[in-house]
Amino acid sequence: MFSQVPFTQPRWGWIFVRSLLPNPPGTLKPEEPKTAYELVENFTYYPLVQIEPPLILSAIQRHRELLVSFWDALIIEAALLSNCTIVLSEDMQDGQRIDNKLTIRNPFVSRHSSV
Repeated sequence: MFSQVPFTQPRWGWIFVRSLLPNPPGTLKPEEPKTAYELVENFTYYPLVQIEPPLILSAIQRHRELLVSFWDALIIEAALLSNCTIVLSEDMQDGQRIDNKLTIRNPFVSRHSSV
């Protein structure tokens, strides 16, 4: 799933990990928990951002400032905390710059100009 994305130093957050498994658990296909387990197991090789009160407070401020969803704000704050320079998201505004440090990129938007 992620093998095609070129990461040199990936930073994964529990927000992403948590999104792998929906509630209630009975809605999962039999292979999904195994796939999620393998993905999370692979994450143990990389630093994970823990969701703690200071991060939540920063996300609330960012949510108010940018008028984005709280969850998008939490992703932005976690990325900034990790010194990431790019966040891949199909939900946020492609090309948006945050604090002149972070750029939002939609991986599904073509970067080729049509001439």
